Amino acid sequence: MPGRLNEKVALVTGSDSGIGQATAQAFGGEGADVLVSYLEDDEGAFRTRAAVEAAGGRGLVVQCDVRDESAVEARFLTRSPGAAPSGDSRTLSSLGPT
Repeated sequence: MPGRLNEKVALVTGSDSGIGQATAQAFGGEGADVLVSYLEDDEGAFRTRAAVEAAGGRGLVVQCDVRDESAVEARFLTRSPGAAPSGDSRTLSSLGPT
């Protein structure tokens, strides 16, 4: 049964723990592709990605300080199509519709 967020991408900041982690997992459970954004806890971010995938979504881990505009631009706006942001060896294109 398709989820309400199939073929949608969610960027969840602070998703290495707590409310962000629960939100990312819930989005994955609804079929979203989830960019798991975190600042410092890489182990937590990869646990979140595993939870997203266990819930039925697809996940990509991205380390970024979203308080820093230049860091956001560097991670999300200046990359060539399909280039993986720092943190995960997967590519952005791997999260597109299948």
